[in-house]
Amino acid sequence: MLKDGLKQTLTTINAALDTKQLNNILKPVLELGMQRGYEAAYLLIVGLSEGVHSENQSAAWIDRVEHAARDDFKKLWETEQHKELDAQINSMLAEEYHAVTAHHDNQLVFESIIMPYFNGWFLGYYYALLTLISEVQAAQEANEGTLKKQVSDQAMQAVESERAKFQHQMFYQNGVLRDILSVLEKR
Repeated sequence: MLKDGLKQTLTTINAALDTKQLNNILKPVLELGMQRGYEAAYLLIVGLSEGVHSENQSAAWIDRVEHAARDDFKKLWETEQHKELDAQINSMLAEEYHAVTAHHDNQLVFESIIMPYFNGWFLGYYYALLTLISEVQAAQEANEGTLKKQVSDQAMQAVESERAKFQHQMFYQNGVLRDILSVLEKR
């Protein structure tokens, strides 16, 4: 049902689609994915650091950690990493622009919306891990290049897991689609 709603929303968008506006449509979806990935990384790291396993995470605990993650996510744009992050976002949006214009006849398709979400999820997870682990590693003076590679590998594994959940768990897919629809309907 949500998939049909998303397809209907895409049909409406496609009817008046100006490809010059693709970034304005896709960037909020990518940013939504980033926020969700950032929160997921926080839940993992804070859970590990506080010894709270996923099965013991109360709703109040999750709300507290997600609130902290959202606060730190907003600060991400104020750090020195924002230029690197902006470049990565622009690169991902350029890939989607190319896919829409070169492979989908200047029309948004289901994948055109889902890919930016999961690309954003990866970026959010990556930057949250990088931020949280960098704080710990700073005291140990770890090699930044090695740290970024390890964090990237971990984020890649995590986003692949999220994509698998999206493919195989209807309740997860419905949650993602509901979030994406809410972003698209705001425009």
